[in-house]
Amino acid sequence: MIPSKAMRCLLLCICGTLAARIETSALSQADEKHPVFRVKAETCDSLRVMRQGKVVSEQKCQKPYSDVYFSNHRLHQEYIVEANRITSNGMLATWRNPFFIEQTSMCGAGLFTKKERSCAWISSDPPSTLLPHTDRAFGLEFEFVARQSYRWFGFLNPSGAKEQVEDLRKCYSSVLKEKAFNCSSSTECGLDGFCNRNRTCMRRKSCSRSDALEGVCPPRMLWNWETDSSVKPLDLEQAKSVGAGRDETNGVAFELVSPGPPHTLSGQQGFQSFTEVLTGLRHVGVQAGPSQGLHVHVNVVGSAQGEKISLAGIMSIWAAWAKYQLVINEMLSPGRPGNKYANPLYLGQQCASGDSSCKMVKRFFRQMYQFRFLNFKLLSTERSAASDMCNKVLKWDAGNPYPCGSRYPSQRYFQVNLVPLQKYGTLEFRAHSATYDQERVARWVQFLIAFVEHFGAGAGQESMKQYFSAGTWEDGYHLLKEAQLKATSDELFGELEGKVDAGSKAYYASRQWEQENPTCAKSEIVNQQFLSFKNAIWKDSYLCCCHESDCKWFPSSASSKCPQVKMQGGLPQCITRNPFCFLDASCKQFQSSHRCAAPRSENFFTGELC
Repeated sequence: MIPSKAMRCLLLCICGTLAARIETSALSQADEKHPVFRVKAETCDSLRVMRQGKVVSEQKCQKPYSDVYFSNHRLHQEYIVEANRITSNGMLATWRNPFFIEQTSMCGAGLFTKKERSCAWISSDPPSTLLPHTDRAFGLEFEFVARQSYRWFGFLNPSGAKEQVEDLRKCYSSVLKEKAFNCSSSTECGLDGFCNRNRTCMRRKSCSRSDALEGVCPPRMLWNWETDSSVKPLDLEQAKSVGAGRDETNGVAFELVSPGPPHTLSGQQGFQSFTEVLTGLRHVGVQAGPSQGLHVHVNVVGSAQGEKISLAGIMSIWAAWAKYQLVINEMLSPGRPGNKYANPLYLGQQCASGDSSCKMVKRFFRQMYQFRFLNFKLLSTERSAASDMCNKVLKWDAGNPYPCGSRYPSQRYFQVNLVPLQKYGTLEFRAHSATYDQERVARWVQFLIAFVEHFGAGAGQESMKQYFSAGTWEDGYHLLKEAQLKATSDELFGELEGKVDAGSKAYYASRQWEQENPTCAKSEIVNQQFLSFKNAIWKDSYLCCCHESDCKWFPSSASSKCPQVKMQGGLPQCITRNPFCFLDASCKQFQSSHRCAAPRSENFFTGELC
């Protein structure tokens, strides 16, 4: 057992201060801080908070609890809170929990764009300048709530949902109709027209390249209108929270899906198509609330445009998303990282307590690792091979050995959904919230296509091989888990340099879409969490492994690789072998074999001076 006096001194070494509140960034006196974590500390020795591999704050666990404070400028960032303790047998035990500092889940949502529904004709917008660097095909699923027409107003019977959506489609078609007049470009001819060489507006379905004034036919409006029972307008509490009225609580829920082959979206025409769709929807009057999402399919082994991705490449894309999961969360609206229909790919210690989806992610990785190790078709780009891989990787319950052939399996509700590989040959990315912001959609689609291109082949795929070539799947999982903890936005956008717009990194870092958005008017941290480690299952533990004079903490799960475990005076030599001193200038409370040259404290978890 560790002597109590030694333990008291050890705690001083761990935290370097007895202050219950630590905020390392320079803050003005006017910058109010809010308690975000309240940690009950019966079995916790030290507590620290990290973001993208860097320690933000560190402190001793106080009794009966410790508060960790954050300032408002840290809104909408993803953190890991880590508790540490030294066990009676000298092991270092850790417990980690992810935490997204949230202002409100409404921030980033879009209120109705119109006071009432409008079915009048409008002209087209200029094409987007944010284009993908390849012609890889993609598909979009927009979920919105539209303003009701007067004849449906007040009628919310679910049995009339199809009729309401059909009525909405007819209204939207009125917006699309070309206007019969002379033109100098196709943008003057509405959302379903083009300008011919006689400089007259005509319907796009009659367009040919030889007849089009610009030599290119604009994309046809072949999107599919569907009902969606999961989409809801704002409730009264949500509307009041952003200063909106009761009129935000009624509307027609619908889903608008882009066309499949041979009219799949790709390249400049694909971007023009969804830009025009959003223009029309904004004109009709739509709402983008927190119950709605934006789902993007990217072709990997389907028949649509784009070089096919191998099975190894698909696994690398999944692993890359897991590695950068904490970074990607900060590119999303605050309500999305915890959305149960788009679970993050959290790994190991980054899993929240009781998170069943995290257990599924671990199983998926194990089965992916084993499939990769045993399968000889890793270079295959056939959809049948991808379907086989999908079923083997996502197998969760013995009663359903073919989840990728099921309609709504639980395995689909992750930010990266492999299930569509079987039916469409695509990967579905479910992370993003609904939005009618054209720039935000364009940047997100561009990012996803670049992500698939980079990590699905070439150098990006090579960088992911290390997680599938370790000695065991546990070793690979541990490597990927640590990479997730340390990944940074600089690293991610460095990987994608030249494939995404140069301004995207700053766009996401500043969360530009939230600026001047009325749903983000509040500036206070609203979500707080109470974490109790009294009955915690410590997610990982470390042995003090020594090789000659070098002693380091090593995961106990890989104890067979530990050269030698050493203790000295009841403490691991990872502490006692390296000289450190405490705040006590006399060094009499506890000391190593070296005398203190000057009063100081060294954190043995990081090796940094506190």
